[in-house]
Amino acid sequence: MLHSKERRLDLTFLVWVVVGAELLDEILRAVFHRPGPVAAGVQLFNTFPSEETLISLTVCGFSAFLLLRYYHFRYIRVPLILGVILICLAVGVSRIYFGVQYPSDVFAGYVFGGAWVSLHVMLLEILRKLRTVGD
Repeated sequence: MLHSKERRLDLTFLVWVVVGAELLDEILRAVFHRPGPVAAGVQLFNTFPSEETLISLTVCGFSAFLLLRYYHFRYIRVPLILGVILICLAVGVSRIYFGVQYPSDVFAGYVFGGAWVSLHVMLLEILRKLRTVGD
């Protein structure tokens, strides 16, 4: 059973990771300010990086990390990881297929989302270690 402090810490990090990813996306779009493809006769603006791929990877990836950290059933690990990969790939491929983003936009969303999740996984684990040393 998880301690309530760990649950609060996990929930706090999950909320921060998602909200922070949205802020990161807005900052990156303002910095790069790159127009996207013309879809249905309309020019799309600020499509780099892909917000949908960044957010899907962030939400699914960090949630999967938390689930894998606490549930050690072997039969859950592979389907969970494959599910995250398939969902994120489906989001990216759909953005390209429907012509609303360039492949480079989607790839950048994966890169920035993966970096964001990795950074926060490391920060969460460091914070956990510091808390156990302090106890």
